[in-house]
Amino acid sequence: NLLEFVLTPPSEESSPIKMHFYPTFDKDERINGMDMKFSYARWNIFNDLHSSDRLVQPIIDTLQNWYGKNPFMKLTFEKEPNEIWVKVDGNRRMAIRKEDDRFLEMKITNLLDKE
Repeated sequence: NLLEFVLTPPSEESSPIKMHFYPTFDKDERINGMDMKFSYARWNIFNDLHSSDRLVQPIIDTLQNWYGKNPFMKLTFEKEPNEIWVKVDGNRRMAIRKEDDRFLEMKITNLLDKE
């Protein structure tokens, strides 16, 4: 099931940020990760003020505040058109990338999961 949480923007001028998330499960039905999508609530195709490009830094700042420890690192790959931001703390890896002009997608993975 898809769940939604609305993040309060850092200033009144910003749009609220929608966070959609849903867990992934292993063969024993235990949560082994989380898939997430972020977008501005006021996004529209005619205005890039609320595009996913402008969403990257607020999301990274929010997640860094929530989870602390190691910072996100920006990675680029020859076959991937968008940059990927990755953070690893212990057995948890977070990877964020731009899906399109509206959404950022993020995957939290348990690195100890054998699947």
